[in-house]
Amino acid sequence: MVYLFVQIIGVTGLSGSGKTTWCAKQNGEHIEVDRFVYAVLDEADFIDAVVKLLGTDIFVVKGKTDKRKLGEIVFASDADTIFQYNKLVWNFVEPRMHTAIASARKTGRDIFIDYLFLTHPLAGLWELCTKKVLITRDDNKRLMAVAKRDGATVDYIRARDTAFPFTFNEKEFDTVIRVDV
Repeated sequence: MVYLFVQIIGVTGLSGSGKTTWCAKQNGEHIEVDRFVYAVLDEADFIDAVVKLLGTDIFVVKGKTDKRKLGEIVFASDADTIFQYNKLVWNFVEPRMHTAIASARKTGRDIFIDYLFLTHPLAGLWELCTKKVLITRDDNKRLMAVAKRDGATVDYIRARDTAFPFTFNEKEFDTVIRVDV
């Protein structure tokens, strides 16, 4: 049996910084963690767990999660509730992540994990990465890009950023890429 050394490159940065665009241009397997997050949002078990955590179901419309309503509720919550929500999401996402990584390893190509919360201890992904890349972008351009992509206002995006404050220590990364567009 031949074993191939596959690097796991963790790519992070704030929402709208260009992580997904950069990863898509690399020669490797791209794992966009947000796709797993979006997939669990409409699962009945997940919805039930979030209703239990938040004490309300006003974010559920016809059995589906209204992402904007859910976001507004979570962003207005206290720090502990936000932490518990993130932990809940990760409990649903983590098994899918490990399955995706195992599958991607079989290709023998490098793996690019694209995730805002890559550095968060709850995710446990930072330690898996053999290389770490930070993507940054001018904040005004980033906010405008996210608002356009998500069909939201810049104020809503700022509120979301405030609810999940992230700062990155550039010294912890092997590579820092500044996107100008």
